[in-house]
Amino acid sequence: MKPYLSKDRGWSLSLQSVQGASRSFSVILFSALATSCTVGPNFQKPGATGGTKWKETSAVSKASLPDNWWRLFNDNELNRLVSRALAANNDLAAGKARVETARALVGLDRARFFPKLDLSGSAGISRSSSDSIGQNLPPGVSIDLERQRYRSTFDLTYDPDLWGRNKRLLEASSAQAAASEALLDSQRLGIATEVVRQYFILRGLDAQEAVVNETLKSRREALSIQASRADAGLTDGLSSSRARTEVELAGNDLASVQRQRGSSEHALAVLCGTRPADFSVSRRSADGSLPSIRAGLPAAVLLRRPDVRAAEQELRAASALIGVAEAAFYPNFSLSTGAGFESIDVKRFLSWEIVCSPWEPGSPRQFLTQEQTGQTTQQPAAATMRLSQSIDKRSSSLCAKWKTHSWI
Repeated sequence: MKPYLSKDRGWSLSLQSVQGASRSFSVILFSALATSCTVGPNFQKPGATGGTKWKETSAVSKASLPDNWWRLFNDNELNRLVSRALAANNDLAAGKARVETARALVGLDRARFFPKLDLSGSAGISRSSSDSIGQNLPPGVSIDLERQRYRSTFDLTYDPDLWGRNKRLLEASSAQAAASEALLDSQRLGIATEVVRQYFILRGLDAQEAVVNETLKSRREALSIQASRADAGLTDGLSSSRARTEVELAGNDLASVQRQRGSSEHALAVLCGTRPADFSVSRRSADGSLPSIRAGLPAAVLLRRPDVRAAEQELRAASALIGVAEAAFYPNFSLSTGAGFESIDVKRFLSWEIVCSPWEPGSPRQFLTQEQTGQTTQQPAAATMRLSQSIDKRSSSLCAKWKTHSWI
């Protein structure tokens, strides 16, 4: 409705005009909220990949290894040691705590999408001195010296996130949580690999010890024969001395093997989180046979490595933080309201005699000091450099794995 001209020739608006303007403002506001944009680049995987096949062979199979790959050896003792090490390792426990912390931070960033409600309350009882109050009152007038006051308020605030800052923060924290999980998998893989390596070193030394014991036994028998022949005058003492030297050399080999086995056993004790004095592995040869794994794993298997996956998630987080930095250039506002109860009588405290404030936009963040302006303009550049560092880190991680393999 058009505004009308009053008798004093001043312009004013009718009630219908005000209501129409309010509806128009509401439509514009909710349209802006519905069509809010997300600034910053969307994440795209870098072009450097692991390839599809090896240089030495063109045969590629679809075989894949399970996460608990050490169970393919069908060795109960090995399975027990790996499970014990994974359960008792302190570094792995710290890694799990870091993962839980990262997941909690994801929950904090997700909470930014919901309205924030703050509740507060207070209650107080005060009593004035009868001497100080009574002297100022007319004769025959008395008042209650005890005063009570009860107050409860709440404030409701909502950030519409017009520029996608909260969305980018959630994307970054989710990527960082995924990177923490990948690093935890890398720790777990490293611990399991070291346990398996030390275990098979120990079993190899057990086999060597058995061979050396048999050698020592045969050489002692040979020494006994040579000593009997020398006593009978059939040979000279040189043959006996040579046989005695062979026995001593076999004894030295046995001591060396036992020393190496003790070192491997102590390493397994440390990996399992116990003192070497309280830990032992029985002597026996390795049971079963080696697992059958078809040759020709796809070259893309390197992308499954936990450290490569962690580098990719760090790259995703760095890309999202660019959007967070760019969102600081645009004005932002929030919607807030508040209400409360206040009474001097506890019985009437929760009545509907409340004081409310309507929804209103908060202060826009567009007045920046010179120092803040400099910080805001440099944040996107810093975020872009962090993204470049993450790209180089991922590429370096892949190149490090290419040292032992050739690619097409």
